[in-house]
Amino acid sequence: MKYILGIDVGTTRVKACIVDENGNIISSSFSKNNLYSLDENKFEQDAKEIWYSVIKAVKGIPSKIKAKVESLSISTQGGTLFPFDKNGNPLRRGISWMDLRAIYLSKKLLKHHSKNFFFSITGRTPDIGCLPLLEIIYLKQNEKNIFRNTAKYLFVDSLLYYKMTGNIYIDPSNAIMTMLYDVKQNKWSEDILSLIGIKKEQLPEILPSGKEIGYLKPSVSKLLGLSYKVKVHIGGHDQYCAALGAGVIRTGDVMLSCGTAWAIVVVVDKPIFNLSSEFTPGPHVIESKYGLLTAISMAGIFIDWIKELLKIKDYKDVNKLIKESSIGSNGIIIIPSVEGKSLFSGISVNHSTSSILRASLEGLCFEVKRKLKFVKKMGVKLNSLTMVGGAAKNPIFSQIISDITGLNVKIPETSETGSLGAAILAGANKIYKIRKEFKPFKLNLKIYEEIFKKYINLKRRLI
Repeated sequence: MKYILGIDVGTTRVKACIVDENGNIISSSFSKNNLYSLDENKFEQDAKEIWYSVIKAVKGIPSKIKAKVESLSISTQGGTLFPFDKNGNPLRRGISWMDLRAIYLSKKLLKHHSKNFFFSITGRTPDIGCLPLLEIIYLKQNEKNIFRNTAKYLFVDSLLYYKMTGNIYIDPSNAIMTMLYDVKQNKWSEDILSLIGIKKEQLPEILPSGKEIGYLKPSVSKLLGLSYKVKVHIGGHDQYCAALGAGVIRTGDVMLSCGTAWAIVVVVDKPIFNLSSEFTPGPHVIESKYGLLTAISMAGIFIDWIKELLKIKDYKDVNKLIKESSIGSNGIIIIPSVEGKSLFSGISVNHSTSSILRASLEGLCFEVKRKLKFVKKMGVKLNSLTMVGGAAKNPIFSQIISDITGLNVKIPETSETGSLGAAILAGANKIYKIRKEFKPFKLNLKIYEEIFKKYINLKRRLI
């Protein structure tokens, strides 16, 4: 039986998994990535350190297992920008997808071009802020020497392909995260590149996810402890790889990824451009499929803040307190963080810690429901919702999600869906295993529908 290596390169963690051809995880190892926080708006990562983190994660897997690896692929964070010179060396640390130093430039762009101009091409608008479009303009205006000497702009995936094979590629699901990519034409946008003053030759070549691009360089295979005959395949953006690894592949399937931010991916047959929907269209890693992507940016941080505020130590305490609470949290409604603000309604001195905690979790679930309503209005029929990430480990929380959204909620057997998705792109069979499924209780669904109406009214007040 052949083995495949799937590498998931996140912002602060790298996970390497060996998967057999039936999709079973045989062995895994992880390492940490450094994220440099210069101030509250500036975040950077070092290209060499990311490569060393990948090396460390792969080296952590036993040699006997790695000897059977025949191919590999990668799942990566998107939108982190690395300027490289003509000799293949980084000119500075990479500007992270989390970075907001260039957000002020969006106002200047939108004075001359409408939001719809950008959205109709890239599926995004400049006021998002944390995208290479603005970062390149920032370099042009503030780091002129870097801009002038940049031969290639790389991203996490293209950086790793370059290290592994000597060639520079990117897949469509990562290209969309740059805001330089034309979704409809599946190529770099000449209009956008002309606007910011760079050439397509400075960007990676776009190839489809799953395509074989060659073998590991001999020096790299030795460094990683792999055979020089290991084939490298194009991977994808971490959210779309996680969707693939979780079995979110049919039109109408939904993935809720619960991390620092909560990401929602909905599978569709074609890109849907709706500027008011809060969803951005982009290519899935599956051929001929697309995704609608949105996020609840502060969800994980909001939960951590609530736990700290209520002096809740771990998830065992969370489960115990939720069991003690009742549906609707005894009248409390909490709107989770919106641009640093949250709204608490209906709290009195008679309310318990358990009611406040449950209201916080219900508030996040209402936000998921609110966003999914946009998708339904765009004519997409939703099938089921698959949860991955930390919150998926909590069965009570999973049931609340099901009751509020009215969707069957599925929990994959493995939590390493990003690595598994990458491995599938490199040749593993698409066998998805579900650990548990939650179906909405009709009575709860009716109660929550009434509370949801109140939530929407309060949300409008907060905005």
